[in-house]
Amino acid sequence: MISWKSVGADIVIEAIGVWIIATALSVTVQAQVIPTTRDSLQHAVSSHVPEAPMRSGHAALHYGWHTVDGIHLFYREGGPANAPTLVLLHGSPTSSIMYQTVMEQLAATGKLHVIAMDYPSYGYSDAPDHRQYSYTFDHIAQTVAHFLVARNIQQYTLYMQDYGVPIGFRLIQAAPNPISAIIVQNGVIHLDGFPAA
Repeated sequence: MISWKSVGADIVIEAIGVWIIATALSVTVQAQVIPTTRDSLQHAVSSHVPEAPMRSGHAALHYGWHTVDGIHLFYREGGPANAPTLVLLHGSPTSSIMYQTVMEQLAATGKLHVIAMDYPSYGYSDAPDHRQYSYTFDHIAQTVAHFLVARNIQQYTLYMQDYGVPIGFRLIQAAPNPISAIIVQNGVIHLDGFPAA
């Protein structure tokens, strides 16, 4: 069972939780796309080390790719690595770009470690053929779980929006202990929302 008062979650929920939600709601509407292409971003990262981070135009965040299950997954990350971690799961049809501004602001406080990845076929991540990669919530959740392990994220709060909610709930169901708290924005959070089809 997830507790809103879990160890470490009190910092996120009590100190800045409301601010996170308010900022994310206002930023989601105003999300801006970085004026660049995937090729130019990949060119900036060494082809020999796809996991190497690249700094954004804002010192608070850096970008990179991490290879998970043979897929190059793009991510944005910022804030002190030893601070409580907030994992942001994006919706569809967007990507981690929807959280760019709020992540910059949260990372700049120095009190929170933030990370968001682009799911396979979203944003700057690889788009494997559907005959080789099953695009189901179960499989995407498994890929996200493997990404978090690869990035050594052991304890975190989940911020979920839209498609991120069924993915995040699968993470919770598979391994609830690493999750300190959950924040849901505009997503289905009950079984009635999942039709039999």
